[in-house]
Formats: sequence, C-alpha cells, structure tokens
Amino acid sequence: MKSLGKNSSIYFREALLFLIFLMSSVLSVNASHIVGGTIDYEFIQEDGNNNLYKVDLTVYADCSNSGSSTLFDFPAYIGIYRGNDNYELFDTLNVWPFQRETIDNPTFSCLITPSNICVKEGTYSFDIWLPRSDESYYIVYQRCCRNATISNIINPELSGSTYFVEITALSQSYRNSSPKFENPPPTIFCVNDTFNLNTSVIDGDGDSIVYEFCTPYLGGGTLNDDLAGIFSCLGTKPNPPCPPPYTPVLFNPQYEVDAPISGNVTINTLDGYIVGSANTLGQFVYAICAKEYRDGEYLGKVSRDFQVNTIFCPELVNASIDIPLDTIRECYGTSGIINNRSTLEDSIYSFFWTFKNDNYIDTIYEWNPSLSTLASGIYKSSLILNPDHLCKDTLEFFVEIYPALEPDFYFEYDSCSTTSINFLNQSESSYSTIENFHWDFAGLDSSNMVNPDYSFEIPEVYPVSLTIKDNLECYASVTKNLPWFPLPSEISVKPKYSDPKCIPLKLEVESNFTPRIDFLTGYSYSWEISDIRVTDNYSPIFDIVDSGYLDLSLSMTSINGCKLDTIFRNFAYTPPPPKAVFSYTPNEVSSVKPIVTFVNESLNANYNNWYVNNELIGINENSIEDYTFDVVGFQEVMLVVENEEGCLDSLIQMVDIIPDFTYFLPNAFTPNGDGINEVFKGEGVLREVSSFSMIIFDRWGSKIYETKNIANGWNGRKNNNGVILPNGAYQYIIRVVSTREKESIFKGTVILVK
Repeated sequence: MKSLGKNSSIYFREALLFLIFLMSSVLSVNASHIVGGTIDYEFIQEDGNNNLYKVDLTVYADCSNSGSSTLFDFPAYIGIYRGNDNYELFDTLNVWPFQRETIDNPTFSCLITPSNICVKEGTYSFDIWLPRSDESYYIVYQRCCRNATISNIINPELSGSTYFVEITALSQSYRNSSPKFENPPPTIFCVNDTFNLNTSVIDGDGDSIVYEFCTPYLGGGTLNDDLAGIFSCLGTKPNPPCPPPYTPVLFNPQYEVDAPISGNVTINTLDGYIVGSANTLGQFVYAICAKEYRDGEYLGKVSRDFQVNTIFCPELVNASIDIPLDTIRECYGTSGIINNRSTLEDSIYSFFWTFKNDNYIDTIYEWNPSLSTLASGIYKSSLILNPDHLCKDTLEFFVEIYPALEPDFYFEYDSCSTTSINFLNQSESSYSTIENFHWDFAGLDSSNMVNPDYSFEIPEVYPVSLTIKDNLECYASVTKNLPWFPLPSEISVKPKYSDPKCIPLKLEVESNFTPRIDFLTGYSYSWEISDIRVTDNYSPIFDIVDSGYLDLSLSMTSINGCKLDTIFRNFAYTPPPPKAVFSYTPNEVSSVKPIVTFVNESLNANYNNWYVNNELIGINENSIEDYTFDVVGFQEVMLVVENEEGCLDSLIQMVDIIPDFTYFLPNAFTPNGDGINEVFKGEGVLREVSSFSMIIFDRWGSKIYETKNIANGWNGRKNNNGVILPNGAYQYIIRVVSTREKESIFKGTVILVK
C-alpha cells in the first residue's frame, strides 16, 4: 500500500529519460553495438595425433537501433595461437555467421521489462584439426569498441573486447569438450529488485564446474582510416587477432572484478546463478568464468563477457492518479474527475474506489470517477487494484468537498427597443464570501461588474452566463437565455439587378438593418413591388416584367409581436426594352434587278446590327441602301438592336427574290457568211429559265427547225443543215418557262436576207 506522497511516477519518468539517452548513445561509437561474446569447443573425433574440434563463437549485439544486417562482422577474423609462454600463430580463419536470433529479455514478477532493450545473438561455427600438443591452443576473436556509456570501466569508448578459449594440453589428451553456457545472458537487471538469474553451463563430460566473476579483456583499437590500421592490433578489426597474454579492462575505483555491478550482486560458485540487487541505473561490463575440473585436475574454462543494462522496471500494477498532493479539494456541484493513471491497464483485472465520511461509504467502479455525486465534507479515500491477485496495489488519499454556491441573476429591457439591457445579480453563498463576478454575453463580450449593462448587435436568443468565485476558489455558474428581437431602428435598401438590366429581369432587394438582422429566426417579412409579394426573406428576389419607377413596401413582425410597416418610393427604375422594327423597298424584288433598300424604324434602341443570311452587312446604320442580292428565293434579313443597358431585341423578315428573265428577238438575220447576224436566236437575262423550245416554220407551215436548247439558234438552213433557204419571211413559236414555272410564249415572223 502506498500514499499519494510517494512520487514513483516522477522516478519512473527520470529513469525512462535516462534509459532513452542510454540506448540512443549505444551506436555513437564504432562497432559499439557489440555488447558481449563467448567461445567454446566440442571434441568430435581423433585421427592419429590430431583432434577434430567444432568451435562456436557467439557474439551479442545491441539491435535496439540498428538493422540486423549491420550488427555482426561479415566475416569474423579468428586467430589460433599455440604456446605457453611464447605464442605462435597456428592458423587464421574467416568465418561467416550462420545463425542470428533475438534473445528474450528476462521477466520479473510484477515488474515490466522495457521493450526497447534488444539484444541479438550471432553464432559463428567452424571445424578445425589440431595436433595434440604439450602446449595450449588459444582460439581468439577481437573487436573494438565498447559503448561510451558503460559505467564501471575507465575509457570505455577506447576499450575493445577479446573473446577467447584455451584448450589446455590436459584437455587435449582427455579429448575433452569445454562447458557451454546453457542460456543467453540476462540483458537487464531491474534496479532495486531482488533477482535470481540462471547463467550456468552444460558439460557433456560430467566434469565439476566452479563459477566466478572474472575479468573481461581488452582487444583491438580505434584505428579505422585505412586497411592496415583497421586490421592491426590497434585497429577496430584485428586480423589476425593479437596473441596472448591479454590485458584486463580497468575498472573504476568503486568497482572490481568480483563486484562489477553497483549494489549487492554475487554469483553462486556451485550453480552459476547471479543473485542480489542492483541499485544504480547504468551499463556494466562483467564476465563469468566456468572452470572445469576432472578428478581434481584443472582442464580449462569458458568465459562470457557481457554488457548488462541496469534500468528501472516499473511495477506491473501501479495505482496512481494525476494529483500531486495528498488531498483533492473540489467545490460541490462541479464535475471534478479523478484521472486514473494506474498502469498497466492490461494487468489490472479488477479495481474500485472507496470514499469514507463518518459512517458514510461510497464505492465507485468507474475508471475515472466523478466527484459530483459526493456531498460536502472530508473523505478518506482509496484506489484498490487487483485485490485478489498476486500483483496488486493500493493508493490512499483524501477528498474534501466544499459546500455549494448559488449563482442567480435576472434582466430588465424593452423587448421592442434597441436600448441597453440591465443585468442584475442575485447570487448567494451561505458559507463564504463571493469575491468575483464574471458575465459572459454569449461569447461576444464579458464583464466583471456586479450589475452590468450590455447591448447586442444582432437579434437572436443569447445564452448569458454568470460565474461567481468565492474566497475558497470555488466556482459556480448559471446560464439563462435572453430572447432579443427588437424592431430595427434604421433600415436601408438598394436594388440589385440581374445583368443585363432587361425586362423580364430578376430584382433582388439588398437590405441593411440596424441592429443587423442576418437570418430569419425571430422575424416574419412581407415585401411587395407592383402587386408582387415575397414573404419570409430579408433579401427577396422579384420577377419584374414592367418598366418604369417601382415602389417597395415592407411589413415585418418580431417574435415578440412588435410590428413595423414602411414604404420606399421610387426604389428601382427599369428602362423600357428596345423594339426592333424595319421596312424595305421595293416590296417585290425580281432577280433581274435584285436591289433593295432597308430602313431602321426601331424603338428605344441605341445600337444596331444588320444581317443577311447570318452575314453581318451593317453596324449602327439607320438604313442599308441599294443592297444587291446575288441569289434568288427567300432571303433572311435580321435587324438586332441594343439599348444602353445591353438589352437586345431582333426582327427577322424574309425577302423573296423572285426568279425572272428577259428575252428579246431580232426581226431579221443575214446568214451570208460575213460573220455578222448569222444566226436567229433570242438574247436577254436567261439564268432563271428552266425549260425552252423554239420551232421555225416556212410560209406553207412546214417545220424547218426545232431546238430545246436556249443557247442554240437557227442558221437559215433546214434543220441547220444543207443550203441556206430562200430569202423571205419565216414564222416562229418560242416557249420560255422560268424556274418558278412562269411561262412566256413568243410568236412572230423573222426575215431571212442572204
């Protein structure tokens, strides 16, 4: 159980900020994502004096902020040295990781392990034949550098790592396999939590194992500017790794090999369990050695170098609210809500609140309870989480409810007038002093006076609120609706015509009221122009069909029953529309002489355009004189007129160009070969002739020539062949028909003279 005074949420936020900084800094140094490693071996078989071993290099990398493809070396450079005092390089290998898996963070009872801690395990495996020797073999992998944020060693950003395993001469002769760590290392120690974590090994040979904290070793350097630097002993990726002996890391003064972690953290020498409690946030490098004995003889050891994060792990269930004090003080009648900040909601299976006052107990099962149901008084209160579960918590606090204030007011005003409204305070308090008054006039304005006056601008129903505050900082409010619909003190109107201003037209009334009336609610309207009435619209639109000066009348009634009638003389003027009129002469027009004169006789027009068959023939001309048509039949003549307002009118008349012809015949002709007057035929305007026939007879009535082609004539010969007939008079009958079937018959005598 805890009281509200224990500010664990602040501690959690500080710890979380530290953790975010710590984790974001992990990648700031070259290869600082590598946080640990170990090497072990397994005897496979022998061949004469040679032993075959399977060797596993396991590397641990921080994957919190890195892509998995960049966490491990491709390849890892492995070195194998032989010797006891002087070490010779026996072999080198380049090995690629064959398996990469994310290891699970440890779990703790009733605590939350942060999800942003991520460690991935990469495994490099290879087989190697080693001749049995009286000297040890050292299998080595080196890499720089460690995280700059490590807490327990000196210059961590300049300190690399050496992971190695020694195959002693005795282990070679026994054909021994090294122990192998059974589980991945714990990635997290929760600060102030007692833990018991298994870091033991498995030994297939059944040898005795002794566990201890041992020293991590340095390895590599910070050179990475060229290939020679990178792969040298001072480079970030030594290739080959450098020979033994190796230099231990330098611990800060308050830490040592046996106590590498702040707090009371120890290792059980018999079972390999790490027990105790860490008391400081940070990152700590430590190493665990598992020493192997057979029949009392030392065979060798495996060690695991690792960087652990000590972090604050929030409680799985934590009762918390967002009030920093032990007492919540609220005024009666307010909708005070206690904001439940308890965590983790998924782990909270049941909860309730209790509020105790003398013999009164109120139990609430809402997540964020309202205090509005509590009467005035002081309540001893509790928030209880998971009362019947292992992980539970209780928070105790007090709630004090002050007695209620009684705000009230009324108003006085003339409902039909635009004069100011008087607001009169009637608030009361039986236990405290009202110190402040705040009037809110529908969000448009405010006042801190006790009894203010105020005027609105737009008729409407206004919610007016009064909020009072007493000497105990209690507030109370009351809101009343004020219907304000006075008659306007001033009205202005103006016409808005449709464009162009031509009858029939739309005429809109643009109105302005003081005070402004911007909507229909609260008023009824009746507008009238020329017996046209429009109701319930403060900007009416009329369909006007008459020209001249127009009067506008208005009748309006407010919701309060106030009435107003007014008339606006000569409100609008609509000009008379133009009228297109024209005449033409002659009334009948022959195609022989298709010439016409047109005269404009229009009314109320300022401009005109003349068109014949949609072709413009004149602009602003009062008459078109002697216009010649070039085709026959009905021709469309249109006059379009326009006034100053842009109003248009047009008149179309069809002028009939009557198809006609002229035909003239000679009374004699001389077919004597001199090239003059050789043929008898008619002449004239003949383009409108649709059919033609000419027959020539001699004096005895015999037909001597006939043609239906008006272009042909008689050359004085019978059928226009042979010799020229004798001089004398010859009869003719000619029939000419126009395109409109007008027939003309020509009969007469022509004299043939040789």
